[in-house]
Amino acid sequence: NCEITGLCEDSRKIKCGNLFFCRTGTHTSGKQYLRQALSLGAAAVICEKYDEDSRRILSSQKDICVIETDVSAQTQARLASNFYDFSKEKLLLIGVTGTKGKTTVCAMLQKLFLDNHMLCATVGTNGFFLKDRVTKSSHTTPELFELYGFIAEAVKAGCTHFIAEVSSLSVKQGRIAGLTFDLGIFTNIYPDHIGGNEHASFLEQQTKMVCAAGIQRVSVQMAMHLKLKKMSR
Repeated sequence: NCEITGLCEDSRKIKCGNLFFCRTGTHTSGKQYLRQALSLGAAAVICEKYDEDSRRILSSQKDICVIETDVSAQTQARLASNFYDFSKEKLLLIGVTGTKGKTTVCAMLQKLFLDNHMLCATVGTNGFFLKDRVTKSSHTTPELFELYGFIAEAVKAGCTHFIAEVSSLSVKQGRIAGLTFDLGIFTNIYPDHIGGNEHASFLEQQTKMVCAAGIQRVSVQMAMHLKLKKMSR
């Protein structure tokens, strides 16, 4: 047994006692960064079918807990949920998705809730906002462990609402796995972020936005249907 002080999938951000979730990213495999994670004090590693080089690195380390298992986003979500041990039922989780306007909508909603004496936290392009504190986030929609950590902080602080900017790419990469949003807001959709390491097609982008992680109720601009029809020609 070993005491885990935190969860991390970015070897550069490992702190002493952290668990390193060794998953394959867009460009590289986390296995390439095992040495760095261990040198920074990782106490445990979760990886999937490590190769001979990884085996040699891990076998040379004493007192390192190694778990070989599936490293999907669903596994990561279960791990985060158990580690942070918070009940999402204690707050209303709102997701704002769309090509443009996410940051503005989040800021307006937070102001509305705060003006009505409802403690609200937000996370997005400008960082994580909780009371008078602002914390920089890794992406518009943070990495999964980071996002779960922010929600846990909001619950601990007594927030009743949590608003997250949800990018279509974050849905594709599984960053919001395990979360069910109580309310979804769809601002608009344009054929941006197509190609390269983002979306393969405009259709994929549409799908990821509309199906953003179990959003139960979606507010859609009435003009969106006309825009989609025009852009699909």
